[in-house]
Amino acid sequence: MKLGLDSYSYHLHFGKHPDLRYESGRDIFWFLKKSASIGFRCIQIDPLHLDNDDPGYLAEVRGFCDGNGLLIEHGTGGTDPGKLKREIDKAGLLGAATLRTFVPGSAFDEEAPQERRLRAAVQGLKAACGYAGDRGVTLALENHGGTTSDEMLRVLEQVDSPHVGVCLDVGNWWFTCEDPVASSSKFLDRTYTTHFKDYKVILTHYGMRLEGCALGDGCLELERLFRMIRERAPHCDVLTLELPCPARETQEQSLAAEEEMVRASFDYARRTFAGHLSKREDS
Repeated sequence: MKLGLDSYSYHLHFGKHPDLRYESGRDIFWFLKKSASIGFRCIQIDPLHLDNDDPGYLAEVRGFCDGNGLLIEHGTGGTDPGKLKREIDKAGLLGAATLRTFVPGSAFDEEAPQERRLRAAVQGLKAACGYAGDRGVTLALENHGGTTSDEMLRVLEQVDSPHVGVCLDVGNWWFTCEDPVASSSKFLDRTYTTHFKDYKVILTHYGMRLEGCALGDGCLELERLFRMIRERAPHCDVLTLELPCPARETQEQSLAAEEEMVRASFDYARRTFAGHLSKREDS
């Protein structure tokens, strides 16, 4: 099994996200070089981190990955069929066999009722799945935080396509108040990639909140979840980490914390799952 990294794990370094915006000067090639130097074997690209859709630029990204032994997974969001087809084409240019997406919005968004969003997701995925299959791409629907496991299952069953699977985010079940192990177990036979992460539960004066942390520093049953994926997810040969580091008081502190989280998580995975993760020097 290969160990991968989603570019969102360095979102503070990119400086393009609401929690820390600044002119960083870092681009996707910075991330690719960083991932390869640490020892990751796969990368997943957050949609905010590709600078443009020019075929020459995408070919350059693919060429770097091919030359450095990095497998590519592409990422997008939403289920609009037109957008999905454009992203499928982009995945093809990148050489990515997996395109992660998700049902947009929130289950708590009163202006976009959940049932309407789910119906639109079924229609959009149905309209795009054949296009994906013809191009050798699998759409991997992520449990993004606003969709319960039962709702995810209903969407997948109604779409009923071998070209639509799951990007299994082991931590996002907590946002729908579901048990990560029980909910993840429902999707293992459909899982093509992952967002493997950990969370701390922080007590506050108003209740509790979740905070992203390095693997092993939180409350998720990571060893059990990894074993489930390895043994019962036949389509998944990549463990892709998505590490949501919260911003700190200063930019310097934020970047240092994010760097430490990535490296500590890599070390944890290599140490804890030793014997089941291939190294860069492996064929």
